Amino acid sequence: MLSLYNSAARTEPALTEDVAANMDVINDDRQDRFDADLLKKQDAKRLSNLEGLGSKQSSEDFNLHEQNMPISVNITDPLVEELKDDTLPKAEKADQPSMKRDYAQDIELMKKYLEQLPQKNRPADMTKALEMIKDGAMVAELVHKRNFYDAIMMSGEQKFSEQDTVFLKNAFNTSDTEFWNLIKDNKVLAEKASHHDIPFTLKSLESIENAMYFRSTYARIHIEKTAMEEFTHAYQAAVVGLQWYLYTRSVLQEKQAFSSGMITIEDRQSCMFKFLDGYAELVSPKYKLHNSVSFHSLTTTKAYTRKSSHYNGAKKFKNDFGIDIQDSKNRPLSILPGNKSHILFGLKDNGMLFVKWENYGVTVNPRQKDMSILPHIQGYFHKKDVQDDPVLERREKVTLDVMNKFESLYGKKKRLSSKQKKAIEAYGISYMIKELNPIAAQEFKDYLIEVKGYSEQSLSIRKGNEIILHQTE
Repeated sequence: MLSLYNSAARTEPALTEDVAANMDVINDDRQDRFDADLLKKQDAKRLSNLEGLGSKQSSEDFNLHEQNMPISVNITDPLVEELKDDTLPKAEKADQPSMKRDYAQDIELMKKYLEQLPQKNRPADMTKALEMIKDGAMVAELVHKRNFYDAIMMSGEQKFSEQDTVFLKNAFNTSDTEFWNLIKDNKVLAEKASHHDIPFTLKSLESIENAMYFRSTYARIHIEKTAMEEFTHAYQAAVVGLQWYLYTRSVLQEKQAFSSGMITIEDRQSCMFKFLDGYAELVSPKYKLHNSVSFHSLTTTKAYTRKSSHYNGAKKFKNDFGIDIQDSKNRPLSILPGNKSHILFGLKDNGMLFVKWENYGVTVNPRQKDMSILPHIQGYFHKKDVQDDPVLERREKVTLDVMNKFESLYGKKKRLSSKQKKAIEAYGISYMIKELNPIAAQEFKDYLIEVKGYSEQSLSIRKGNEIILHQTE
């Protein structure tokens, strides 16, 4: 995987003590360093025994020996190297996934599609874009199998100590049950969770809301700052690769490149959502605990909760989430599809992940010289009442021709109630079909399939002109 930028010290947005106190914001960097020192004193014996992964440990060392379970990975997964009791995993030996197909033909097709885009949306470095497409396919395969650590370490450029490798695999390559057995007696994690009113239970760990909070917090507690920065850089590269995988699948499915749009993905077990959420938790601890219009969210760079106009009335969470792709100096890095630098993501109420790439984030932080919200707002109002290009702009808006077709079938003399209008605003085409009589509904479906090119499988969950990707095995 390409290295997106050289490592450099990460600069976090600074808050005054008064503001931090009023917002109940903890300086996580200092707090985690304090917690790490405390944990190391409590677990000195365990840390000294890490040279042997299968070495016997006392019952206070997370009770691992009682469960006959290795510290680091889920060894039942075929993509993870099976570890012997006396073997410590090496970061430089991170497994490469066994590719199920030859991607050479897909990459050649993608090159042709990308070259057809308008100049402003065409990758400035085509070779780099094609390499990210190839890397992204391998990242996606590992993410689908919940091997997050291996997906992040695809580049193989980062070198971590044996101890750090174990902790990182604990955090990102274990099942929920295995990870809970590792942390259930961890007083530092328990206190942190309690401070934020997060239940410290296996059920809480298994929830979509808290899963990556626990894992990312565990990693920050155990890993020193320099190593964590290196890992975070690798994680961002993997997140970018995953976006290129989604774009490639979309373009090959639609047989047409697009410059912007909304993609919804059937995300079984929420693997992709958790992967994105895990990165956001690393660079912006506890970001989901803050409302999208809070001072914290508006001034935070890198990752935060945010508002958007997408899928209102049909979302799982009140807030959406945003990730800024940045270089080592916290400047926007426009290497996402369409030369974008911001990832908007969230979950629909049917469990599907939605992802949209945007030119700007929504931050107001003069100290970090990040005022991305200003061009973002300007762009929003510029596009608000403008019809999308149905080919290059694949947003979830119901196109004008589809709306006209629905109204003609529904009956122009019949008025939609306010309840129906609200439902159409939230669910679009999938709701429109239900409001038509059987004969009209079939004619509407035929139009959507034959004229618009939408798959029949997608109609029951489609809102508008978005791209819908179903899970493939």
